[in-house]
This record gives sequence, C-alpha cells and structure tokens, in this order.
Amino acid sequence: MMLRKAIWPVYALSILLASEMTIAGCEDVADYNFEPADGTRGVLVDMRVNADSPTTGENWHEDHCSGGDLFKVGDGSSVDPYRRVGSWIGSRSGPTVTYNYGDPDGPYIWDLFVDGDHVCWDDPDTGSVIAIGTLESSACTP
Repeated sequence: MMLRKAIWPVYALSILLASEMTIAGCEDVADYNFEPADGTRGVLVDMRVNADSPTTGENWHEDHCSGGDLFKVGDGSSVDPYRRVGSWIGSRSGPTVTYNYGDPDGPYIWDLFVDGDHVCWDDPDTGSVIAIGTLESSACTP
C-alpha cells in the first residue's frame, strides 16, 4: 500500500507533463519569425522554392507555376532535367497548400509559414517541420 502511495504522485506528474508538451513547428524555429501565410497561392505562385527537410535530409528545388504545375529544377542536363513532377494548390486565404506528386501516399497537405523570403512548411496534424527554405522569382520555363 505504501509503494502505491509513493508512485501515485510521480504518475500524476508524468501525465501532467505529457499533456503540456508541444511538438516544435515552424513558429518555434530559431533565427526566424515565421507567421502563418495568409493565402499560400499568393506567396508561392511563380516562385522557385529551395528547401531542405530537417528530418529526411531531402533537398527540394521546385517551381510553383501559376497553372498549378510543379516542376523539379534540375541542372538542365539529360541526367537531371527541368521536369514536371506534380501539381500544387494554394489557398486564397489561410496557410494550407496541397501537393500531389502522383504517388500513393499523397496528396500532401501542409501549412505554410513565412518570414520575408524564407518559408517553412509544417504538418498540420503533428505540427512538425517538413521543410525550411527560401523563395525566388521563377519564369516557370525550362
């Protein structure tokens, strides 16, 4: 009986701490002041994204064209050409952007955060950072 009384406060404290934990998302990334995008279409249309995933190490160089096409920006060689890899749909208001690469795991629906020409995507279900990068103008032509 005494052991049960001694363990109960530790158990209760662990539940309290677990309920207070938050998953670090874009708003918690050091050195930036990311805010939710108000209309992702206006932020991304005809823009080139250069982004890195902190979890997978992937690097994305993609053009978000006005017609909804998404192009991978390669080095232009036959080995790494500029090519269409999918589509994207940005919201007119709010932070949501949807990517469809034609794979069975998609589409991918993420929230976009901005700080000047820096952008961050996070998973709205988990709040975890998907990628962080920069924006530059794109003519959306090979």
